[in-house]
Amino acid sequence: CLSEGELIDGDTGARGTVVIAGVGIRSMLNEMLEGSVRAGAGRLLLQAPSSTLLDLFMLREALVRAGWCLAGEDLCFLGGRFYVSIHAEAGESAVDPTLRPLAAEEGPDEAHLLFGALNASGVRADIYANYLKKQRKLLESAQDTAAGLRRRGIVPKATLQRQSVWVDMVERRIEQLEA
Repeated sequence: CLSEGELIDGDTGARGTVVIAGVGIRSMLNEMLEGSVRAGAGRLLLQAPSSTLLDLFMLREALVRAGWCLAGEDLCFLGGRFYVSIHAEAGESAVDPTLRPLAAEEGPDEAHLLFGALNASGVRADIYANYLKKQRKLLESAQDTAAGLRRRGIVPKATLQRQSVWVDMVERRIEQLEA
């Protein structure tokens, strides 16, 4: 566990880098991300073994809301699994931190939080399209689950609308990649 200001060089004021890998995104959000901020990290390199679009959206949104700039991403396929690595730097983000993720319409900030910088990262289009196809199936499954919960009055209508928009966004991105 990092202590307050531990990653700030007392002589130069330079800020250190924190690498968080091999833990789930929720663990990153709940414990390590806050500790990294308190310790004075200037850069985060994050890689979770479970890189679903929904989890990555939550991670990107939390980073932006905490004042981190999403500087870059990379997609790797290793051992039959996809891994997304995120590079974030302390400072202002180009994404609006007041973004409401369940807004009725897709906006550029929402697309950025959902897809990240993967389009611009040089990932091969076929690998990225395969990743998105897997993610589309996961989103559709979550949408089916939410629809059942909606019928029982547990899930709000806005959640179903948002999931539908996300499935459409993913489908359009796949079509663009395969064109």
